[in-house]
Amino acid sequence: VCHEQSEEAIVELGCSCRGELAKAHRSCIQTWFCTKGSNKCEIC
Repeated sequence: VCHEQSEEAIVELGCSCRGELAKAHRSCIQTWFCTKGSNKCEIC
């Protein structure tokens, strides 16, 4: 979801992904979901 360094807090996605795939910045998650038109994880 995100590969950028940021001071923003990292949050858990709450899906079945594990490790780094299960975490992202809140703003990155919101952008990803808006771009995809869904809040369902496409990875897991």
